[in-house]
Amino acid sequence: LLEASMTPHKFASNDQSILKAIPKELWSQEPTVKVLGIQWCTTNDTLLFNFTDKMEPEKTDTKRSLLQQSASIFDPCGLISPITNTIKIVFQELWLSKLSWDDKLPQGIQEKFNEWKNSIKEINDLSKNRCFFDKSKGTPEKIELLAFGDSSEKAYAATIYIKGTYKDT
Repeated sequence: LLEASMTPHKFASNDQSILKAIPKELWSQEPTVKVLGIQWCTTNDTLLFNFTDKMEPEKTDTKRSLLQQSASIFDPCGLISPITNTIKIVFQELWLSKLSWDDKLPQGIQEKFNEWKNSIKEINDLSKNRCFFDKSKGTPEKIELLAFGDSSEKAYAATIYIKGTYKDT
């Protein structure tokens, strides 16, 4: 990185022993850092979702503002797919209406968009443990991957769950 004149900084870890090898001036001073559009709280090793600051209050939206607000939510792990997929379906419907980018949304689509913006508030401060397994129980005795896929006329999805079984359970 240094050869490319890119100075690394804002290092963060949930394990203080890792940070010991890095000069303190390069550490992130915040307990919560942004990683791939998601907040990561290094103190308790959780992923946090809070997108309400990206949602404009209810107003008359356009095709452009719908896309801007919906695209501001990045969920690389798919943890909130039911919410992100909903707005993608609304956008598909909007696209078929052949509006120009700055035309006001039709009433039905505006109502769906407002409902979606309100649903974003429901996940305000939602958190998810980053680690798959309970560290206090040690290493699982058995690990399984369970995969599911489904589709409809409007969307398709696939998910993979990881399941750990411990000796005492």
